[in-house]
Amino acid sequence: EHAIDCYQNALKVRTRKAFPKEWINTQSNLALVFLERIQGDRAENLEQAIAYCQNALQVCTCETFPEQWANIQNNLALAYRDRLREERVANLEKAIDCLQNASQVFTLETFPEKWAWAQHNLATVYCELIDGNREQNLERAISCSQKALQVFTSRAFPEYWARTQMNLGNAYRERICGNRVKNLKQATICYQNALQVCTREAFPERWALIQANLSTVCYDKEQISETIKCCQLALEIYTPTSFPLYCFRGGRNLGNAAFTIRLWKEAIE
Repeated sequence: EHAIDCYQNALKVRTRKAFPKEWINTQSNLALVFLERIQGDRAENLEQAIAYCQNALQVCTCETFPEQWANIQNNLALAYRDRLREERVANLEKAIDCLQNASQVFTLETFPEKWAWAQHNLATVYCELIDGNREQNLERAISCSQKALQVFTSRAFPEYWARTQMNLGNAYRERICGNRVKNLKQATICYQNALQVCTREAFPERWALIQANLSTVCYDKEQISETIKCCQLALEIYTPTSFPLYCFRGGRNLGNAAFTIRLWKEAIE
């Protein structure tokens, strides 16, 4: 909240006309703050982030300030990806456009880490984009994740590597092309890779999410005992108080799996 006040005060001096570059920086910083803001209405915070990015892009072009322009495009993509207002598919398509814009500047050769992040974010958005050609979107998600892993290695960027493995696992889990059994096997490998870094102690929420995703894969592979085990592990973190929605989903999946092999007590609980 203090940062917002400071940046808004700065704009009283750093005007668009007098200090265009500084004005761009301040608009961009405000967008980042609203993206991460905890207080206030989340939907409104994201609208503010979008507005500040768009303000900055009125002056900041790819020709005048290429790196800064690409950074703003990336931040705008994150805001559109998480946006709670307007139509979901349209927001995701705008996010893709922004990330592709950023990739014009953030290439593997010039900005490898930022390029990898753009690829990672593209994979996330393509996985979430259920309209249009779903099969093609999932193939794009796999391709983008594999590109990101050229930079995000387990040794150099362990956390980013794990997050990309999660994305890749999600894409293989949903994949339409290829052999279903092989896709599920690959999804399992990706999730298990991610668990090497995302331990319960280090990243409890992410660890629980991977367990929940693994439970879905195991269920599709008809490995019911493993499904139940993964659900139970996830529910150690996903409690009714802390994560009510995830707890509901995990409990439902556990009940379905237990019912399948007639574990009535577990199914009822």
